[in-house]
Amino acid sequence: DELAERKQEIVKLKDELAERKQEIVKLKDELAERKREIVKLQNALERKIEGEIEVLRRSLAQQTREFERKLEPILPSLPDEFEMINFEEHKQNRESWYSRPFYTHPQGYKMCLKVNPNGPGLACITVGIHFMRGEFDHLLQWPFEHSIAFEILNQLQDSGHYRLTAAFVGTQKACRVTGGERAEKGTGGCVPYAKLGHDLANHCHYLQNDCLRIRVSHVVKQDVLQFQRQSIDSRSCHCPIELTMTDFARFKQEHGRWFSPSFYTHARGYIICIEVTACDSPHDTHIGVYIHLMQGKYDFSVAWPFRGDITIHLLNRQRDEGHYAKTIPFVDATPDAQAGKVTPWVMNAARGCNDFISYNDLDLNLATNTQYLHEDCLRFRITAKVRRV
Repeated sequence: DELAERKQEIVKLKDELAERKQEIVKLKDELAERKREIVKLQNALERKIEGEIEVLRRSLAQQTREFERKLEPILPSLPDEFEMINFEEHKQNRESWYSRPFYTHPQGYKMCLKVNPNGPGLACITVGIHFMRGEFDHLLQWPFEHSIAFEILNQLQDSGHYRLTAAFVGTQKACRVTGGERAEKGTGGCVPYAKLGHDLANHCHYLQNDCLRIRVSHVVKQDVLQFQRQSIDSRSCHCPIELTMTDFARFKQEHGRWFSPSFYTHARGYIICIEVTACDSPHDTHIGVYIHLMQGKYDFSVAWPFRGDITIHLLNRQRDEGHYAKTIPFVDATPDAQAGKVTPWVMNAARGCNDFISYNDLDLNLATNTQYLHEDCLRFRITAKVRRV
């Protein structure tokens, strides 16, 4: 009897075990179903999140574009200053440096500076200006046919800055940027490494504490193409030559720059022009006068670099004597950026003086019977002495 009871208990336990197994199988099926539901919900949630992220991304991109459009009009315009730091690192890595963007004027042309520390022959740096794609390009005239005046700042005093001109003359460099952020090519000038260090004699130091400071001052609002469009007769339009600068009062008020028409040093010689500035001297007390060598028809037949003396006479309008004159020499120590053959740009770097004559000396002086400013005009006579041809 006891054995029979035990057998019945075993059968009962087996039945319970079979039921438990069935329950486990059922629970496993339910768990698998729950897992499938969770995966389904997870996939749906991921798709929803991805959709919301894409919506947010597009919204953020749209807001960014709108912010940039609102920002465009308040980007700095000229004059503006820039600082290139870690100069030596850029040089060693053979990397060019680009400045932040700037505008020529509100709702104007968008540009940036480029400094290449490893210029031609690794003996100089190149500093140029590149056009960028701007918000107002559709409102502007293309190609850009003016020049940009800029200078590498003397970090010892507010004078003696190294002046350069970026002249855009009817090339692709002056056209509207349609592809990419900025134009691949720009224009500007070269500065020899020998000029960047500490010059005790002139109290100048341009590269200091591994840093260059550059000021882009203004647009020379003049058609630079005039330098090439003029029909220059080498038999008559050469030194000695007289040139008249008009609207002097406005020039002084606007701190302007005036470029003369171009002319030859002599028949079949070098082409030059003079530049007069109102804003280069300390405290703006003097006008500056400079010489630029330019690309010319007879460059292949003259000796380079240019060696000679250019004398600028500011004419006394009271009588034919008492003229004010200064000579600008081009000697062996003159940098090639000023005296070398002009190949990449329409004109070389300026050579001259920022204190040619003071504003006070321009007016009538009864004691000396001199008057250089007459009827709002200055008149210059240019003579040239070329040492080799």
